[in-house]
Amino acid sequence: MILFIVYSCNKDDKVIILQEESIITPKMKTSEIADLTIFSVQIAGEIESDRGLEITETGFLVGDIRNPTLREHFLKLEIEPSLTGQFEGKFILQGLPASTTLYIRSYGINENGVGYGNEVSFTTLQSQTYNGGVLISNQNELASFIANGYNIINGTL
Repeated sequence: MILFIVYSCNKDDKVIILQEESIITPKMKTSEIADLTIFSVQIAGEIESDRGLEITETGFLVGDIRNPTLREHFLKLEIEPSLTGQFEGKFILQGLPASTTLYIRSYGINENGVGYGNEVSFTTLQSQTYNGGVLISNQNELASFIANGYNIINGTL
């Protein structure tokens, strides 16, 4: 909200509000990340309120600094929301170093500007390679293999 106030140094003068103007941008929400793997991360967002104005663009911004913006980010994913205002995306993490902290937040644009959602962060995973052949014949064996931290197999499956 922008508020313009005029006042005087004379104690008998009154404060006069000349103009009150609100800049209303979309109210956005960023959900916690899901399905983080060495290769990708799943994220969801929501339009909490369009504030009575048409939203022309929604999506996610990823940065290696806190609070990524449309001006300062290294990855932008534009996504069309559903009729309920929810949207989700999957980011491919290929080529990023392990143990890198990344910050994501949703955004929405209307005629007044950009509204940003809350920020969530995660740290990229390290690869854990299993060298040799693997025979997995059921879901329990797969769960056991994954529980050991392996995410790459260098051999036969």
